[in-house]
Amino acid sequence: SRSSKDLRKRRRRSLSSISGGSMASSSEDSPQMGTFMKIRTTVFPIYGPELKKFLLIGSIKFWIILALTLTRDTKDTLIVTQCGAEAIAFLKIYGVIPAATAFIALYSKMSNVLGKKALFFSTSIPFFVFFLVFDYLIYPFVDTLHPSLESMEALLGGAKSGGL
Repeated sequence: SRSSKDLRKRRRRSLSSISGGSMASSSEDSPQMGTFMKIRTTVFPIYGPELKKFLLIGSIKFWIILALTLTRDTKDTLIVTQCGAEAIAFLKIYGVIPAATAFIALYSKMSNVLGKKALFFSTSIPFFVFFLVFDYLIYPFVDTLHPSLESMEALLGGAKSGGL
């Protein structure tokens, strides 16, 4: 097809510019450079304008994986220290699965209604808002927000814990 021919031409030009203008610049470098070019085209077949896109997308993927790993490890650390290890299974079954299902359904509906840019911002901004609220309002005031035994007893009418 025409696009594959154009791509091959661009790659040949790119290879030519890498090897110094012509594919066989000297008789000594030709076998080595030919072997190098064959290896490069097999291992890393990205040239010219494709390289910029590849590096940008690769860096985005790196930062997303880093954020996911840090968030997951922080979540597990906070849950285990505050609630115990048994709470992780409970949260995954009764929190993560329903939330993921609801998000997929909402995202599917929004993707049919919104454009790409609006869809991106409408899905990413709530995450940013949550992390800002968590960092500046929820976590600093965890002692105030978390109910104590005394406050729960007062709320429930003075029932003593452990008794029937």
